[in-house]
Amino acid sequence: MMKSITWIMLSGLFMTSAAQANDSFNAEFSHFAGNAAIASATTYVTDKYWPEVKSPAWTGFAVSTSEAFLGEAADYALGGDFSMLDVVVGTFGAADKENGIVTRS
Repeated sequence: MMKSITWIMLSGLFMTSAAQANDSFNAEFSHFAGNAAIASATTYVTDKYWPEVKSPAWTGFAVSTSEAFLGEAADYALGGDFSMLDVVVGTFGAADKENGIVTRS
């Protein structure tokens, strides 16, 4: 329970902080980690609540990758730049090994 509260508080902090676009390591790592978290959470929820889905990891990958692409598309539509680097890094985060997409050992 304490971990959940900590993550909720940290998420609120990240959402309320000022955003500034750049291609630094920290910015790209945040895309990687964020998309890995989205993919993992989606995979977990799909596996737990919809057991009839045969490949919950692929569902998590699809949701997370879609978010990476649609987030950049929305930024472009609002007058910003479309960052293919952010999409690619987000896709790598979605396909991380722990989510079960890249390899299973």
